[in-house]
Amino acid sequence: MNEVDNHYAAQGSHEPGRPKSSYGSAPAPKGGLEGVADQAKAGVGAARKTAEDLIDKASEWGRGTYQSATQATGDARRKSAAQLGRHKRTVESFVEDNPVMVGVVGLAVGLLAGALLPGTRKENEVFGRYADEAREQGLRYARDLAEQGKHLVEEGLDNAGRVAEQQPEAGQA
Repeated sequence: MNEVDNHYAAQGSHEPGRPKSSYGSAPAPKGGLEGVADQAKAGVGAARKTAEDLIDKASEWGRGTYQSATQATGDARRKSAAQLGRHKRTVESFVEDNPVMVGVVGLAVGLLAGALLPGTRKENEVFGRYADEAREQGLRYARDLAEQGKHLVEEGLDNAGRVAEQQPEAGQA
């Protein structure tokens, strides 16, 4: 025996000249390196099959989720478009039935917005000391118009409510 064989023999190797397995005292697989290669191939094959199965399941879940989300989005879009159309027709009908009221409210909003905006340098040059007084009068006028518009809108809504209550009764008669 040479030095190497003595070293391995002292470590308890079961075969002279062959190192002891680092995984314990289990003997090397049958067939040497070919057996190890076969086991590795089998392990890789099993891992590949598991990975393919997981990818298939994830792809199927992703397709199902995408289809559900696409369908829900389409349904929501159709519903919102229908509601928008109904609201648009309601507003158009209200404007057609109450043009004066809409004009008064629009004028009041415009006057109020104009009165709240800060004056420009040119306005201060032209109007000077009258600018503040004109702005205050404009605000008072806008408030009065807004109040009148509010009453007109309330009357219009009350009338529209009465008409809406009467329509189903007329359809049933």
